[in-house]
Amino acid sequence: MEWRDQIGQYIAQGVQWALQGEGSSALAALQQALALQPQQAEIHLLQALIYVQQEKYPEALAACQRALFLDEQLTEALLLRGYLYCRGKKASAALADLDQVQGLRPRWWPVYLIRAWVYSRLDRWEDAERDLQTALRLEPGNAEIYYNLGLVYQALGRKEAALEYWEQALQWQPNFPEAHAQRAAVYGEMKDYARSLAEYDQWLRSQPDNPRAYYGRGRVRAASGDREGAIQDFSRVVALNPNYGEAWLQRGLAYSVLGQTEAALADAHRAAQIFHQQGNTTAYHRARGLVAYLQK
Repeated sequence: MEWRDQIGQYIAQGVQWALQGEGSSALAALQQALALQPQQAEIHLLQALIYVQQEKYPEALAACQRALFLDEQLTEALLLRGYLYCRGKKASAALADLDQVQGLRPRWWPVYLIRAWVYSRLDRWEDAERDLQTALRLEPGNAEIYYNLGLVYQALGRKEAALEYWEQALQWQPNFPEAHAQRAAVYGEMKDYARSLAEYDQWLRSQPDNPRAYYGRGRVRAASGDREGAIQDFSRVVALNPNYGEAWLQRGLAYSVLGQTEAALADAHRAAQIFHQQGNTTAYHRARGLVAYLQK
């Protein structure tokens, strides 16, 4: 077997391992490819992508830098480095990379999606909206773009527009839990409790063990007057995550409204203990305030 065939075999093995979630094996295969051809920028880029999959961001950035040293116009590496720079709170460096990618590939929609994310980190919402609309024109029917447009319009205070874009995201990708989560939260803010609860129910159908979903639904149930239902949801939260202090506190409040003072006091004490351990001073004082109220 020629060395070029060996390199291709190692790369194919690395990609296959990565798709199966076997990051360490994938990296080992790619390292064997690099031993034969260390100057191939694309192999370093593949390493970077696997490190991102493993949430090893410094290693991913280093691999990106190696790829770009070998090919400074490798747009996939520039795009990924821009993303990593933004994660590392280097927004100006991220924008420089993404602007370069746009210049090289002006009709490549991912660059607009990632740059919009960077703009949102800088609270440049109008710029984020512009890039996302461009991405949508280039890639119509992409649920992620619709979802992010919803986030932008929510930040701009345009709740109805946000709800519409999340609805579009769900039409293209019905199993999109975060879109249901956002719609549930906004409907709750609007005191449209029936729609909010329906969205939480949809979210829980796809993620039945998500404590955030139960917590959010519990808050809406409590606000709508269903204290017993709220207690059931908050109980589910603390069963899934015993250190979810807000769920203990909210269950304590629900118990107190129902006149179950002993249960309320126990939950308030537990919430205060968790907040103290987490160093959350503001929440700790809220929990202690409930304790003081119940002990009057």
